[in-house]
Amino acid sequence: MPKLYPMTFEPVYHQHIWGGERIKKAFDRPRAPMRSSESWEVADREEGMSLVANGPFKGRALGEIVQQYGEALLGQGCNNDRFPLLIKIIDASEPLSIQVHPSEESAPAVQGEPKTEMWYLLEGGPVYASFKKPVTPEAFARAVKDKSVADLLQKVDAKPGDAIFIPGGRMHAIGPGCLIFEVQQNSNTTYRVYDWDRVDSQGKRRPLHLEQALQCTQWNDDQDPSVLPILLVDDGISKQWRVLSTPFFTVERLEITDHYRISPNPKTYQIIFHLSGKRKGECCLLPAVSEPLDLEGPAHVLRIFSRSIKELS
Repeated sequence: MPKLYPMTFEPVYHQHIWGGERIKKAFDRPRAPMRSSESWEVADREEGMSLVANGPFKGRALGEIVQQYGEALLGQGCNNDRFPLLIKIIDASEPLSIQVHPSEESAPAVQGEPKTEMWYLLEGGPVYASFKKPVTPEAFARAVKDKSVADLLQKVDAKPGDAIFIPGGRMHAIGPGCLIFEVQQNSNTTYRVYDWDRVDSQGKRRPLHLEQALQCTQWNDDQDPSVLPILLVDDGISKQWRVLSTPFFTVERLEITDHYRISPNPKTYQIIFHLSGKRKGECCLLPAVSEPLDLEGPAHVLRIFSRSIKELS
């Protein structure tokens, strides 16, 4: 059986009516469509499956490798039948719908997939997340009817490098101008409640999902959605921040000035996304059992683990 190694993937591009042209330009991707709303960087789904772009597994589907290697890829005790996360780049030239995703608790009731996510802003713009104050379902339904839902939400003028936390049940929307690196549970369940009265190229409105949204929404959620990173290491060679730790993933940011080696962790896979440097825009999966990954600075990267810091310690 071939040994696992750091793998890169062919991006899977998706086109929605709100997408822009920056993914192709910002990351110098000649094979990308001129206009695309999402680039799925690491994905194990029927509607978008990552294919390995390098090494002995080139051309193989991520889902097949997960099935074959299990814990050696995912980490000790990870017996998932598919890759646990979905990693995306989102380009919003227009606002996304105001929407909500189910949590672990509410997903069974609506027969959806739970989805907690985090946004890391590559280019800034307005985002909406959490209520300004607790809301009742009745008041929310009235706001949907009179098209004032956005007025109920906190608006954040996000800047590059900001992070926004969207747990399942948190009402949210991405505003125009945002270019976002998104880390999320492997789910594609979204319940739209307002789509800015937008129509598609055929003059049709996209369907809304108010009934499901009412069952999923956390009505008392008025927390600040912005995340403040914590500086962990500053040794002159690198700086390391913990951006966010959830039960489903942990995100760190590294600032590298010189050669930097990332060793595999037997408890988890690691995903490395290059924010800057010679490999800007590259996304790499480092399996739990693998040869190490060597990086060259100067560069900024994001590193994602499959578990919370508590579970990894």
